[in-house]
Amino acid sequence: MMVGKTIRVLRVARDLSQGELARAVKVSPGYLSLIESDKREPSLSFLKKLATYFNIPVGFLLLEDRNVRAFDPNQRRLLNEIRHSLLDYLVSRDVPDRKPKRQLNAK
Repeated sequence: MMVGKTIRVLRVARDLSQGELARAVKVSPGYLSLIESDKREPSLSFLKKLATYFNIPVGFLLLEDRNVRAFDPNQRRLLNEIRHSLLDYLVSRDVPDRKPKRQLNAK
């Protein structure tokens, strides 16, 4: 999963528009759109703001598929199961003072 896709999944699961999330983390909607479509690399300060907003570790946003091909099939399967489980947990838990979450089928 690329950084942009991860951010998009978290945003949609919380039923937020790009504009709403952009305002919440103090960036332009255009910048957020570029990040979500993986046309621009996010800055560390932006990732920290998102992690704070979603109450998640910054490292979760950095999980990517780039080097997964080097793993054997069992390792890839295990890594994907861990990613999906963590994502399901993050979007299903209650976040105080935020919009209600939407049910997510990440698989």
